[in-house]
Formats: sequence, C-alpha cells, structure tokens
Amino acid sequence: MLKNLILGLAAILFVLQIANFPQTSVSVKANVLVVDSKDQFLDDLKLQDFKIFEDDVEQKLVKVTKKEPVLNLGLVIDNSGSIRMQLDDVIFFGQTIAENLQPKDEAFVVRFVSTNKISIQQDWTSSKYKIQDALNNLYIEGGKTAMVDALYLSANKLIEREKVNKSNKYALVLISDGLDRASYHKLDDLFALTKQS
Repeated sequence: MLKNLILGLAAILFVLQIANFPQTSVSVKANVLVVDSKDQFLDDLKLQDFKIFEDDVEQKLVKVTKKEPVLNLGLVIDNSGSIRMQLDDVIFFGQTIAENLQPKDEAFVVRFVSTNKISIQQDWTSSKYKIQDALNNLYIEGGKTAMVDALYLSANKLIEREKVNKSNKYALVLISDGLDRASYHKLDDLFALTKQS
C-alpha cells in the first residue's frame, strides 16, 4: 500500500507541443495527465497516441515529452510517548518515503510532541541523506500530543513555498497514531488554512 502511495505521488505528466500552421506559426504547450479505465497512470505513451482537435480539425502534434512534476513534501512525525513502541516503524516509513523522492523533489521533516515541542528537524532539502539523518535522530519525549498544531505549522510552510512556484506538487505526510490531546489550533483552523492555497 505504501508503494502505491509513493507511486501515486510520482505521477508522470506529458507535455504536448502543438503546432498550428495554416495562418500563422503558433506553438501551444499543454500538460496532460493520462490514466486508464482503472485510474492507473500511463507513462509509456508516444506521439502517435495523442490526437488534438480544434473545431473538429485535427491539429499537428510536434512533440510529446515526459515531465515529472517536482514534489515539495513535508514529513510530519509524531514523537510523543504514545508512539514509543512504534518509533522504529515510524522512522522506517519516513525513510521509505524519502528514498523514493526524485532528484529534484524537496522535503522537510517536522518533529512534534506538544504545542511547545514542535521543531523543524530538517528544512527544505533535496538531499535524501539529510532527510534520512533527520529521521534517524528522532526520539520519544513526554508531552500532550499537538498533532493539529504540527500540521498547521507544516501547512504554512507548504503554502509559503507554493507562493513562489505554483507549478510544483505539494503534499504533507503525517506519521502518527492520530491522537491529538492539546493543540491550540482546531481542525477547522487547519481546513480554513488549506483552503487558502
């Protein structure tokens, strides 16, 4: 299941370049995401697999190229006492995600326990080594879990990054037992924040 999630995050986009020559030379670029009838991504398509029509007239396709979207990912990791027995699994899941990032993808790691114990263990980086090092240095600590506060802080980081480059893909991955005991922010605050982007 985790493999499917990771593959889903790395979906392939195709860039179509269309030339319309009858009146003037015009080049149009379009991003296309192709799925089959089972909603599985198709990534082995060629120029002859595409047809573009304008006013029922087929347009000439000049070029089709694969474009892998750049992913900006936040790993938000619970380090509260309730995770104590699962910390090795938590770290393993985080490392598996980091290992499957593409060279241009960037990620950050947020460690959280309580509202006053939320920290950015690794800021934005494309270095798998730095991400894995941050994950390897996670440790359990006591405190009332503030999961929503950690997500709120992490969502803000993604929103700030998105303002700089809207063409990238953005995601947060929460690794937690899902128990929130003492967040300042409410889920409604988090949902309102994410609707802004």
